[in-house]
Amino acid sequence: MKSSLSTLALLLLGLFALEAEAGLLRRSEDLALPAAGIERLKIGNGSGLLDCLGEDRDDVAIELVFKANAGSREKAQSMLDRSSLGILRDGDELRLKPDLPGGKTWVDILIRMPRHLALVAEIGSGEMRLRGLAGELEIGAGSGSIDGRDLSGRIEAELGSGELELRDLAGQVKVRSSSGDILLTRLGSCDVKTSTGDVEVQVVGGRCRIETGSGDIELRRVDGSAELESGSGDIKASALYGPLRSKSGSGDQVLRGLGAEGQDLQIHSGSGDLDLSFLADASYELQLETRTGEVSARIPMTVRKITRRLLEARMGGGRDRARIETSSGDIRIRATEETR
Repeated sequence: MKSSLSTLALLLLGLFALEAEAGLLRRSEDLALPAAGIERLKIGNGSGLLDCLGEDRDDVAIELVFKANAGSREKAQSMLDRSSLGILRDGDELRLKPDLPGGKTWVDILIRMPRHLALVAEIGSGEMRLRGLAGELEIGAGSGSIDGRDLSGRIEAELGSGELELRDLAGQVKVRSSSGDILLTRLGSCDVKTSTGDVEVQVVGGRCRIETGSGDIELRRVDGSAELESGSGDIKASALYGPLRSKSGSGDQVLRGLGAEGQDLQIHSGSGDLDLSFLADASYELQLETRTGEVSARIPMTVRKITRRLLEARMGGGRDRARIETSSGDIRIRATEETR
């Protein structure tokens, strides 16, 4: 069953305030909507702020600030009068959509919602902030930025050129981006793919997969397996505890503290250099291969076979497997003083 509130109903429910400031007019409006039977909230915004807070509550409280900037006060007032928030309930979904007359009008939206609700939110060139939400999130931005903290549900994010920063995440995170930079900190697992943006990920409890075109990758502390791939960007990683597959085209790779028990390695580079450091107790059956690059190994190992292009050796007891290769890049291997 579908039901909606008309603009007249919004006027009756809202609390309004007009403010003039250097040609800018504002109108504030507060709404409270019952959340009984609602499982998902869907909202979009253009160039304004979208701020969503998860709380222990049984309603959806909305604070709106409509803004208009025109050549005259009368024109700006007319634009404000035609600005509203459309509200539609469809089954267990609550949909919110600003209705603006265009021109220099926008709206800042603050939503206080039950933390368990799923959220579908999208912005254009504005800013999105997310705090304390436990439901599944589907979020998107064009050129705007997204900032999130304390989010415990599964997250799917899609961005154009906007930046994404998420911290303290309990669930799985999937990100697809064109050129925006990405920062993820303290999360369950991640699957990230971007064309030209840089990616930085820190402290992952499970599996981590990152792919970039020309963007750099920086990764620290992954308890599960890691799969890294970059075209022309550099890769830097340390404190990896699970199996690692790392591949780059022309970008360099700097990988620190390799050698955790059970950490098989597959590392490949085209023309980029490989700079690898291993723990003192690392244990590998090691195969290094390069076509035109040079190999430098400053770590104890037992050489089994060596040719112009290939080095096969045992490091420690040979517990795990490591295959390391480049086309024209150099390979440098050394010991590290790092400990687990």
